[in-house]
Amino acid sequence: QPYNSTTNNSHQPAATASSSSVSGSTSASASSSLPPLFEISFSRSGKHTIPIMEENLRMFQELVQRTGLSRRTPDQVSHVLLRNAKPSPNKNNSDPQQGQGPPIMVLNRHDFGKCVRDLVPNSSSFSREDMDRFSKFFTIFFLSFMRENDNAALGPDCVNAKELAVGFSFLCTGNKSSKLSATFGILDEGKSGYLTQHNLMRYLHSYLRMLVGISLLTASPRVTVQTLNALLSKESPRISSLCAATDNGSHWILSNFMQKRAPDRKSSLINFEEFAAWYTQGGFTIAPWLEFIDHKKFISLMNESQNPHPQHTHRQPPQSQPQPQQKSQSQPQNKLKDLTPAPPMNPPTSSGKIRSFDEFVAGSPCPTMGNLSQTRPKPPISHGMQEPNPKDVLFTFPLANQRKLIVLREDAAYVRLIVDQLGLLPTSPSGVWTKFLNFVKKNPLDPLPYALTKRHRSGHGLAADSDQNNFVVGVLKSIPAKCKRKRSTPPLPPTPQETLKKF
Repeated sequence: QPYNSTTNNSHQPAATASSSSVSGSTSASASSSLPPLFEISFSRSGKHTIPIMEENLRMFQELVQRTGLSRRTPDQVSHVLLRNAKPSPNKNNSDPQQGQGPPIMVLNRHDFGKCVRDLVPNSSSFSREDMDRFSKFFTIFFLSFMRENDNAALGPDCVNAKELAVGFSFLCTGNKSSKLSATFGILDEGKSGYLTQHNLMRYLHSYLRMLVGISLLTASPRVTVQTLNALLSKESPRISSLCAATDNGSHWILSNFMQKRAPDRKSSLINFEEFAAWYTQGGFTIAPWLEFIDHKKFISLMNESQNPHPQHTHRQPPQSQPQPQQKSQSQPQNKLKDLTPAPPMNPPTSSGKIRSFDEFVAGSPCPTMGNLSQTRPKPPISHGMQEPNPKDVLFTFPLANQRKLIVLREDAAYVRLIVDQLGLLPTSPSGVWTKFLNFVKKNPLDPLPYALTKRHRSGHGLAADSDQNNFVVGVLKSIPAKCKRKRSTPPLPPTPQETLKKF
């Protein structure tokens, strides 16, 4: 039976190791000389942190790609997990925080093993070593949700199936927004479209617990066994610290969310639109790790570690150097304890007027777009160059490794010029995509070598290969004729065709 090690020896660790040796032998110790690629901290002392190392990401990438979970949707995965879940066997099996509500659906380790075999049906192609390693990785995820569970209603050796389904969306396909939206309803007990404050905290806690599991993945079989022992034990300081970080973090984020709610919100229920608005209007500085629910952004941390100074990203100056006065806006830190919510990007003026795009980009006083269009954009700031003047900065977004993406007012004005040149604002994304895909299908490129075809999945569903010429001609079919004929002046390329070639 594939993934049999997930279900066997449910109460016996595979090897014995003292808690003191485990606490210093987890995946972090394998790369102790290297700093984490990303670190989440919820305490001022830095004691309770969740560090993500490059080795963790390599194991995560291999797991989701080789098992095929990266091609499954959160709905598909949650359906399998909840299908095998059962009501808690305990007499008082409702959530004590919810009062008399629906029974808690739980999943034990044996049934979780069946879920894994359903989700990864083609495991026969794995070697015995790979099967054993991936089985242990899945067990680490499961135990990360079972660790120090104080809810007696779940029963022994069980986890909350819905919380596990939310966390497992980390392994699935989709971008951040689609995953967050798909899993929000899993914890909606009444199917009303709203979560209680307690369930919103569980929602955030589930993602943090999955991050704990990812932070424990390692290529070393010995360290993996020690990690499993540590998760089954209640005496590992490191595991206790990781669990404390998830508890503190989910409470802290919920507290910030409730403080930022509009004063007219009298209901304690929260819908996804309100949560998304909070994140967009400053919550991203409180929980920037939510960006890494998107696989591409998460895996890109490895590329950043190999190319530590890419264009448009900037390292923070050492702490010993003087900090600019507007630190909270232009110098955000990745450690969450140092982050403060950003103000609304376009707040009303004192008279209550909402500024137009041009007024917002230009600031006050407001130069005309005509003047801006005659100014060539400055070259991107590279490492070692002087930071831009804070007055020129429109927006700053925190990245991993104490770096940040800086958007200048001039950048936004330049993008506005390109938007006007292409004339695509009245067209929906699906309209552009449909015309482009139809053109590519009718004008296929020469077949790729077999190895590349397997990697790119050419011809599967909505996947098709395109070169630069196909891209330019295909997208031009959506651009209005008057925009195609119009000649543009610097800093823009003279024609939409040249602009699309640069894209």
